[in-house]
Amino acid sequence: MVDTGTEARFEHTIATGVVLFAVGAATAGWLPVPRPIMLLATFTAAAAMLALAMLRRGWTVRARGKQRSGSDALSATMEQLPAMVWTTGSDLGITSTRGAALAKLAFSPGDLVGLPVETLFAGTRHVELAAHRAALAGETVAFESTLAGRTYQAIVKPLAGDGGEGGVIGVALDVTARREAEEALRVALNFDALTGLRTIDGARAELAALFFAHPSVAIAVFDVARANAIAEAIGARRFNRLTTLAAERAATLRQGDDVLIIARRRSYVLFTAAGEDAETALAERIARAFEAPFTVEGETVYAPANIGIAFAPRDGEGIDQTLSAATIAYAHADVAAVPVVGYTPKLHAAANDRIRLESELRRALAQGELRVQYQPIVDCTSGLVLGAEALVRWQHPQRGLLFPPAFIDAAEASGLIPEIGEFVLHEATSHLASWRTQAPGLFLSVNVAAQQLEGDRIVECIDRILASGRFSPRALHVEITESSLMRDVTNASAVLRRLRSRGLGIALDDFGTGYSSLGYLKHFPIDTIKIDRSFANDGSSRHDDAILRAVISLARSLDLRTIVEGVETEGELEHVRALGSDAYQGFRFSEAVEPSAFAALLEARTRRTRDRAQNVRVAAGLTPGS
Repeated sequence: MVDTGTEARFEHTIATGVVLFAVGAATAGWLPVPRPIMLLATFTAAAAMLALAMLRRGWTVRARGKQRSGSDALSATMEQLPAMVWTTGSDLGITSTRGAALAKLAFSPGDLVGLPVETLFAGTRHVELAAHRAALAGETVAFESTLAGRTYQAIVKPLAGDGGEGGVIGVALDVTARREAEEALRVALNFDALTGLRTIDGARAELAALFFAHPSVAIAVFDVARANAIAEAIGARRFNRLTTLAAERAATLRQGDDVLIIARRRSYVLFTAAGEDAETALAERIARAFEAPFTVEGETVYAPANIGIAFAPRDGEGIDQTLSAATIAYAHADVAAVPVVGYTPKLHAAANDRIRLESELRRALAQGELRVQYQPIVDCTSGLVLGAEALVRWQHPQRGLLFPPAFIDAAEASGLIPEIGEFVLHEATSHLASWRTQAPGLFLSVNVAAQQLEGDRIVECIDRILASGRFSPRALHVEITESSLMRDVTNASAVLRRLRSRGLGIALDDFGTGYSSLGYLKHFPIDTIKIDRSFANDGSSRHDDAILRAVISLARSLDLRTIVEGVETEGELEHVRALGSDAYQGFRFSEAVEPSAFAALLEARTRRTRDRAQNVRVAAGLTPGS
């Protein structure tokens, strides 16, 4: 039997570990640390406390020569753990070592016995030695060390010997993979995944220094002209390649202390010290970089730049206001199809093309020119169609079929987003009930914009639709982008929770292109993460692959479903499937199609399911009627 004091110490240490984990779980929501990282850290600490308690109990029992079989089992278990455990005497000389992690450090359990404890931490001895001395004095100390290129998280505690002599017991867990995942997510917040260029948040310090050092700063916002038309013509994969090539050319424009960033809609922004008379020279500098054609997978693509230019302090106070002015100038250049536009206050009132587009869009709503297409969402494992995303299109009488990038800005500016959103909801759900007779588990996903979250309009609209009783609320999902959430976090959270309470699914759309903050995963009732198409790859892009792997792993740990957008090739599908994504959508399976074509896809799915069931019955020796 173990004496009462030893048993009490064992139970106390276990209790301490459990309480530590509970406190960490409770506080992860309000501490300024991402919740998954906080939970993982507290779990690691709690697990280490439990391991220490088990080892102290095991060594005490073995020292008394009792419960030998349990001690042997514990020793065998410790040899398999991805950790290392050690004890020292009062002189901090190592008395024993255990754990599979020792092999990674090229040690066997007996190699270190009798040596000073700092031998174990070669290269980072000061912190570790101080921690052991504190533990010898009765403290519990946690620290992190880098050993042989790997990162370890360790805890040391006092260890009382039978003769009253003190010692130290420590546990170190290999957390290298976790640190790499955290670094990948940090990079995602500060760098654009496709081009590698910094976002404005990643360049704030340099921008502040530039604005402080120079009395006048020129800001040029630019991108390839006719970007939407080029993307539709060459496809998403090749357009992504064009974007990376354009970014490489943009990077050559930097001179001196210039700062180059990429904006949220993947336009490039160059900040440079300049006088207010430098507009022409700056525009020519950018235009020359983009005048030569690009070669994309053997195809020649002519993509000159559209440029908008503004100056601080003439056109705005500080970084953000001046960037906004340059962005307005760029938008005018893009819409008007002119190479260069310098910002003037008159641009706000002179957007004639936008006004005309807004007028045409109102007519389109009234005359039924809008339509909805459906892109299948497919199970990565079975290949079955799980659902569809409803996507609005505009059948323009003169310009043909228009995709959202061609008119969404005009819809926002004219306040038509709520009306268009309701049209899509009613049109899409009108097909859902009949489709679910073919595929009972089918869901339909509808995009929701920031303007739709204002007031009660969207909730009331969905309530009216659900009141018909034609389908279960679980069959309807809403998708919202990070930028839409950020406009009014409090209101957005309240509206989404009301929708969630009705049984609807909530998806965070285009994850990775906006703020990519882990905070959304705790502030909003999200059950699905849709990973932006720019991360879809076949494993050949190390940077994209690291981020994709980290996001899927994070979602799985939080019980969130993942859907990877923009999967176009078999290689990309195989890679996404291997990483553990639940579903995908993209040209690999189907582009967005008309309702009749989507119904045909469902019918094909029903036939495959029926044939598969029949084959199973035949293999089991059952007759068709049995």
